[in-house]
Amino acid sequence: MKEYQQERLKGKFIVEWQPAQSIEDPRFRYNGFQPGSTVLPKGWQKSEGMLPLPCDIIYDRDVAITLRDGTVIYADVFRPVTEEKVPVLFASTMFGKYGSYVTIDDIPGRNGIPEGVLSGLQSWEAPDPAWWVPKGYAMVNVDIRGVGSSGGNGCYFGSQDSDDNYDIIEFLGTQPWSNGKVAMVGNSWLAITQWYVASQNPPHLAAIAPWEGHANMYEDEYMRGGIPNFSYARPCMSYGKNLMENLQAMMKKYPLMNDYWKDKAADFEKIHMPAYVVASYSSELHTRGSIEGFRRMRSEEKWLRIHNTQEWPDLYDEGNSEDLCRFFDHYLKGEDNGWENTPKVRIAVLDPSGVGTPEITYEPQPGPGPKFYTRSHTGERFPYPTPVINVPVKSAKAQLERPETSFPLERQVLKKLYLDSSAMTMEEKQLEQEAEASYRADDYQDHVTFTHVFDTDTEVTGYMKLHVWMETREADDMDVYVRISKLNRDGKPVFHDARMWEYSGPNGLLRATHRELDPLRSTENEPVHTHNSILEVHPGKPVALDIGLWPTSMVFHAGEAIQVNIAGFDYLGITGAWDDAITFNKGMHFVRTGGSYDTYLLYPEIPQA
Repeated sequence: MKEYQQERLKGKFIVEWQPAQSIEDPRFRYNGFQPGSTVLPKGWQKSEGMLPLPCDIIYDRDVAITLRDGTVIYADVFRPVTEEKVPVLFASTMFGKYGSYVTIDDIPGRNGIPEGVLSGLQSWEAPDPAWWVPKGYAMVNVDIRGVGSSGGNGCYFGSQDSDDNYDIIEFLGTQPWSNGKVAMVGNSWLAITQWYVASQNPPHLAAIAPWEGHANMYEDEYMRGGIPNFSYARPCMSYGKNLMENLQAMMKKYPLMNDYWKDKAADFEKIHMPAYVVASYSSELHTRGSIEGFRRMRSEEKWLRIHNTQEWPDLYDEGNSEDLCRFFDHYLKGEDNGWENTPKVRIAVLDPSGVGTPEITYEPQPGPGPKFYTRSHTGERFPYPTPVINVPVKSAKAQLERPETSFPLERQVLKKLYLDSSAMTMEEKQLEQEAEASYRADDYQDHVTFTHVFDTDTEVTGYMKLHVWMETREADDMDVYVRISKLNRDGKPVFHDARMWEYSGPNGLLRATHRELDPLRSTENEPVHTHNSILEVHPGKPVALDIGLWPTSMVFHAGEAIQVNIAGFDYLGITGAWDDAITFNKGMHFVRTGGSYDTYLLYPEIPQA
């Protein structure tokens, strides 16, 4: 039978497949296909050190769900011991509904989550049934198509995944123990999938809670800036019995925006249901998509919370769980609890220098030698730079949950800082004298920096843009990476401690041949590129690039500096997000400034109260 995606899109694209990894692989921790129902008693522990269950929980294992094309997939249901019908929280996962190939215990530092907080019944990046069932909710984890014992071939989001989740929601909403109201939950993959199915507005889907998840696979992650990135498109992340979509092959096959990639972009404007949206500046993956989804969805009953850590400790924080529970109690149980009075937007404002508070200095950790990465598509090994380790001053100071009415803030004032390649500074007025600065684009440690010292306390909140004139003299394309960082009064870089890794500031990247702007979606400080055509780059001829930087909120005190870093790859390597990107860089890149080259950083300043 034809694959469903091909059938519905009438052959506009053809999906490449690969064998899924075997569920017998011990890394998957699969404990077999065992349909049935049991009661886990109060005090039960999955293993020593895990959270004991606070109440009896009914555990329905490997519940069969038949999708519209006849494919059968399987779910685990955790629900209260009660005759009352209860609302349903649903997590759609490709990591394994019970005992996945990645767990909190596998992550150094347990993702910032102390032992004994979780029961182990949660699937990866999903809420813990041990917390939600006592609150009067059923928690359902589903192995999506192609994962575990579920039938069919696995896919990366898009229409197939959306249709499947629609069918799952309607199944869960009509079960005898369900009150007919279903909400989707979870972070990352489990959040991303919510945007797609929510645009179809299934009748039983009462609310969504996307906890950090992008919703455009091309623009936000895998082909961001037009640059193929294999870091998160691993050869195969799925464990199952059949096939998995070969995303790496698809990235090579379709480098431009086409029907394949459009199928993997959520239609926010069709989302009308209540939503509790979570974002952070430091995730490096989900920031733009999370905030974009909140801004563009059409529901008036939507809330955004931007926090200052990482998604995993934020998801399992007791206070945040209580906050989300109030939202669900209101929309899934009909409780009049005043949730509607919650500020529509709550943001964190980062102050990583910690001016006025003691700074924390972390000494470099001794190691066996330089760290190397291997690029999967070439086999090339290269040493990873360590500027972050060499200047490890950081502080987690931040203002949390500041109430706002929108994001970006309506009171923002857009200002320009013009880059000067002669002095390597940024000034409020463009210089008449032309100048150029250069870096070796194919050198993983070379870069240029431009600095501006603020003479007054300045808050930068929202979206930034770098408008930059670039030139190559040895190639016909350029891949340009930009990252913002902050310097303290001593001129040292400072980083916000986001619990699991450091955050220097927002980033952006663009392949020069993809510089065509979408006039319908672009704004002054939010450039959006079409990625559906190639604009030539000629050696020795400068081109103007508009590189959007992901949203942020940072305070610069008087005497502190903002720095623009430009390179042929993400030389700071905060998360390794682009270690495996396919670049077209060769030789030197030149940054042209002054005179006819209006190279500038556009930033949103928030006026002081």
